[in-house]
Amino acid sequence: PVSDGIQPIVCMPHKLVIRVEEDGENTAMTVKKTVFSALLAVMSLTLYIVEGMIPPVVAIPGFRIGLAYFPVLFSLYLGGRWKAYDTALILIARILLSALVSGNITALLFSLCGGTLSFAAMAVTHLFIKEAWGVFPAGIFSAVMHNVGQIFAASFIYSLSVFAYLPFLAVAAVVTGTFIAAAVWFILKKPNRIITKIKNLDKENRLSINLLIIKNGVAGAKPPTG
Repeated sequence: PVSDGIQPIVCMPHKLVIRVEEDGENTAMTVKKTVFSALLAVMSLTLYIVEGMIPPVVAIPGFRIGLAYFPVLFSLYLGGRWKAYDTALILIARILLSALVSGNITALLFSLCGGTLSFAAMAVTHLFIKEAWGVFPAGIFSAVMHNVGQIFAASFIYSLSVFAYLPFLAVAAVVTGTFIAAAVWFILKKPNRIITKIKNLDKENRLSINLLIIKNGVAGAKPPTG
């Protein structure tokens, strides 16, 4: 064997030899993933604010469509290099930012209770169903648990009588959860090179393949361009 100072190379005269060279953690790709996570958090915050401006669709206290959970559910089922903790960080960022924007401590309590149970429901569902169609049970389950968490928070602030709204909120959550899940599923299932690239943001370029042409016993490494 011949060594080029990095790792051994099998010397095969007049043959094409491929060497796979591990570059380790690619900082640029990690930064891109962090930036995209921040964009998802901002998108979630924007949808949260926009939804707050929409007149109530159903005359049930505490009812929300849940548009802010679209980027959250999307990140969980994106797959590739995206993990549950990435989704958790996006959700936490959105909750803290929404509390900062509104300046309402009570809203922070509601969001934390609802968000915690909602994420737990998503994560448990994703643990058993990782396929794209899993967004439907995950979306519905998380929407229902979000309302359960908010009702619990309301019971501490107001009274236990708020539990009377829970059955109505649960039914509404099934509808809204299905709507959000359908939107996420449509994007995930549609062939898209951008989505594929986002899935592997911190995986790209971790391996570089160098083609070495061995001729007359001389090894020359020529990294691929592009």
